[in-house]
This record gives sequence, structure tokens and C-alpha cells, in this order.
Amino acid sequence: MTVLIVDDESSICEEICDVFTFFEINCLQSNHVANALKKLRDNNQIKLVITDLKMPYRSGEDLIKIAYKELGLKTPFVVITGNIDDDETKHRILSNYKNVVGFIQKPVDIEEITKLAKHYFG
Repeated sequence: MTVLIVDDESSICEEICDVFTFFEINCLQSNHVANALKKLRDNNQIKLVITDLKMPYRSGEDLIKIAYKELGLKTPFVVITGNIDDDETKHRILSNYKNVVGFIQKPVDIEEITKLAKHYFG
């Protein structure tokens, strides 16, 4: 089983992957949506995607939309963002994409990532 971390900041990807690796969970990283979509198409072992919402060129919401509506994937997504207080965006995403299972505020709390690792891969 594998988790995919998508964030344009490599340090955030690495920090989150370190937690999953500690629990012996395979972790893939991507710094942009196009690469993440390729990984989702090519790897049916991805059981969870953690994605930043705001990235250059294409957003995390674009990734979620394409994965859910165009590729038909049921893979759960967790959104990490610095703007979790934006209730309108959060409500729109949760309403439109049933595969979004949560939001995590940046800076990312390692305890929250640990809970995700235990919940999805425990």
C-alpha cells in the first residue's frame, strides 16, 4: 500500500513522507498535478492522497476533480492548506468530491499525519 503526497514545496512532501516511512508505508511524492496524475494512473497501490490546495499552474482541487470525475478513482484525498478557514472553499470541495475525507491546516502537525497513517494503513 502506498500514500501519494502532492505539494509544490518539497520540504513539506519530505516531512510528511518521513512519518509514513516511519510506519513502513510506501510513500510517493509529487511537486505538481501533472506528475501526480501520472502516478495515480500508473500505480493502483495508492490508497491515500494528501494534496496541497494551492499550487502553481494547477491546484489540488484540479487534481481531486480529475481523479474523481475523469479517472473515476475512489481513492480518498486529504487536503492540506494554509487557508482552512475559508469555509466556502471547504464546503464546495466536500460537497463536490465525495472522496475528500479531511482537511489539515498548514503548518502540518505531525500528530495529525500520524493519525492518518494509523487510520488508513494501521
